[in-house]
Amino acid sequence: MLHKRSIIIFIFVFYSALFFSQSPFYSRDFPSIKSHVPVRIVDGDSAAFYVLRYNKKIHDFTLERRSKKTFDILHFTALKLDSLNASWFDYENLDYLLFEYNYRMYFVFEKVLNQKKSIYIKSIDSSGKASDFKELANLEKGESSKDIRFVMKRSSAQQLLVVGEHYYQNATAKKVVLLYNFDKNQNEYLIKLPLENQATGFSQNYVCSNGRLYYLLANQNLAGYRKKYTVNQELQVPYYESTLQSLNVFNLAEKEIHQTDLCFNKKAEIISSNIVVTNEQVNLFMHYTNRDENKKAEWRFLNQAFNFDLTKKIHCRETLVDSAINQQLYFFDGYEKADAAEKEFKPYGITENGAHVYQLNHRSDENAFHEILLWKSNLMNGEVELQKLIPRNTFYFQHQTRFHYLQEIAIAQKNEDLFFLMLENRNNFKLNPEIFNAAETDKQRHLWSANLMLYKLHAKGEFTKKVVYKNGNYNAVPINFEGNQNEFIFYLNKGKREKFAILIL
Repeated sequence: MLHKRSIIIFIFVFYSALFFSQSPFYSRDFPSIKSHVPVRIVDGDSAAFYVLRYNKKIHDFTLERRSKKTFDILHFTALKLDSLNASWFDYENLDYLLFEYNYRMYFVFEKVLNQKKSIYIKSIDSSGKASDFKELANLEKGESSKDIRFVMKRSSAQQLLVVGEHYYQNATAKKVVLLYNFDKNQNEYLIKLPLENQATGFSQNYVCSNGRLYYLLANQNLAGYRKKYTVNQELQVPYYESTLQSLNVFNLAEKEIHQTDLCFNKKAEIISSNIVVTNEQVNLFMHYTNRDENKKAEWRFLNQAFNFDLTKKIHCRETLVDSAINQQLYFFDGYEKADAAEKEFKPYGITENGAHVYQLNHRSDENAFHEILLWKSNLMNGEVELQKLIPRNTFYFQHQTRFHYLQEIAIAQKNEDLFFLMLENRNNFKLNPEIFNAAETDKQRHLWSANLMLYKLHAKGEFTKKVVYKNGNYNAVPINFEGNQNEFIFYLNKGKREKFAILIL
């Protein structure tokens, strides 16, 4: 038995060394201004990357374009949001998008002023020259209004999708979908959806592709209460049942709506749902909790595919969560039940990789961020080919440091492999990424004394990991990262000095 375990450890160490031979390339150090907090890094192209900072001193966002060769600032742009928001506004809670398209950066954000909400867009060219802010849409509360909301997302490479949602006191809602074209610099479509209420369900998960708008109609109802125990008291916490009504498609040319039913228990508690459109079909992916007549809960995945007009069902596959994951998550975390399916997981992200889709949900509570559930689905037949847990366990103090990002995980792809860059308590390095108990992971509470870890999910399904950097002198700070250059760019801070580093995958 001892000999067998030694072989397993040897194989793990061997594969870690074999697949992780890269070392980061570090910049020289630069002055760091305490009020200039980096909040996002966008890996623009092979020559440069962008750093978005919150400048607390002048109450604004600034954008730096930096050289990958020297790391020097090539261009600096102040976005000048102060002309649009009051001085009391907390910019770190701003709902915004930042992305690159056709050698221009786009900054899209929601402005809130009294009873009015607006969506604005600004573009910045490669020389740092910025356009004026342009208002794309606005909503205003009336006497009969209960709430107004915006949903905004990239619809495609050249389109931005904005949904204006107006909820009324009589439990109805009006939704308007706007498609903005970057190439034309104008609104391309304005789609008014039918009136929504409890009977019809409320729309969500908007995706526009091939001249069609796809969305789900769903309701969420209070199902009961569960006991949760804290340090000082016992709480009754509500839980909900989500009733998914249908998957809908709006044909932009014909202005017709078609809907289709879904092949699962409609009284399930939906944890996450995603619509993915490929060149062949429309795919619906769901992670949900199903309860039998005795209220016993179990986790399931549902993968269903249709043709573009939703008139033909291609496949429908339902999969139980692996028993191994149930065992890893079987521990007491404050709730009266320790079953894995009773854990409160939330959507975290989704990424496509060739013929597969990887989805991530995570567990979190107040100021703490825990393990991430990952599963891999085959787009052609709907099979769930892989299920894994990523052992994140971090804690942050929101008002005691200027860096609030300990929980951030950067994700990148290279060929058929996936990579995850994250901070981790050094005591967790001894844990095998394939076999661990989530309850036994140690929390990381600060930037110092942490390891910056790189986890690699190989195409065949095995996990390996390595230490990229050990915090201590300079501290690696997890920052929201986006890139498609087969590399990670990360940020290090030492009080009044800072560095950047590039890790080639």
